Amino acid sequence: MIKSISIVIPSYNESKNIPELYRKLETVLSKLNLEDYEIIFIDNGSIDNSLEILKEINSSNKRVKTISFSRNFGQENAIMAGIKYMKKENLFII
Repeated sequence: MIKSISIVIPSYNESKNIPELYRKLETVLSKLNLEDYEIIFIDNGSIDNSLEILKEINSSNKRVKTISFSRNFGQENAIMAGIKYMKKENLFII
């Protein structure tokens, strides 16, 4: 049985989608029998207000982590940064 997971989500200019994705993930995760989880968003140099939204989510849920790149380094590099940062034993990439 899985006890804990890390979910890594690279994003670029996703301010319109982040809140809904977060709500849906929380709904699913609350139904699983997990001891712990973390959601790691990697903001890949967004020029919209994605980072501000992620900071708001983090202020209400410390299981949500954010890595912010100064510019767009590409989806692969964003995923690798999330993998290096994760603390849990199992990984899911969205």
